[in-house]
Amino acid sequence: MKNLNILFVLIGLLFSSSSMAQTERTVVVEHFTNTRCGICASRNPAFKENVANHPKVLSITIHPSRLYNSCELHKHNSGDNDSRTNYYDILGGTPRIVIQGNVISASANYGSSAIFNPYEEKTSPYDLKVEILKKTKYSLTARVVLEKVDEDVRNSLYLYMPGVEDTLNFSVPNGENVHYNVLRESLYNAVITSPSQVGDSVEIIVRTAMHSEWKADQISLIAIV
Repeated sequence: MKNLNILFVLIGLLFSSSSMAQTERTVVVEHFTNTRCGICASRNPAFKENVANHPKVLSITIHPSRLYNSCELHKHNSGDNDSRTNYYDILGGTPRIVIQGNVISASANYGSSAIFNPYEEKTSPYDLKVEILKKTKYSLTARVVLEKVDEDVRNSLYLYMPGVEDTLNFSVPNGENVHYNVLRESLYNAVITSPSQVGDSVEIIVRTAMHSEWKADQISLIAIV
């Protein structure tokens, strides 16, 4: 998986500027799984391969409590893992995926390339950038800049900013011993006022202490509006 220190995303999520007024959205998939879930162990490999075959798809891995609240990755930050799961009202079974904020049926084939088709090649009237200002083994500081690049009637937007750890290698009960883009902390989770005019921007500074279990060079930030 890619280790990114600066990521661009939006409601889909912004990836890069285009020659047009709007920006291309990055496809973001939130993967809800559990290290004690046997069904996850059987279904996740096809999903992970599917993501790996789509370089413009960005994944975040979240570990909810149900059905297994003894999952070590869940216990590391049980509040943030369950909060994000409850946001979509899907606490109760794994694996599940959410693409661009849309909950995908548990019966869908997560390994199918076609599952991303409805979300690709889309644009947004906002440009969202995350810049790491400082990162040490003790703390992290970042700047989020949301710029309005085209007309949009919304006066407010919901900003979610998770910190993820790129790759963790350790043995777990269900046999999945490599874990990618694992949610470690939700650094920002609130409604923000959107820029009023095209060309205007909103800037937010976020800070967090580095947990002793995190590897600083593996920690990245993602901003989702």
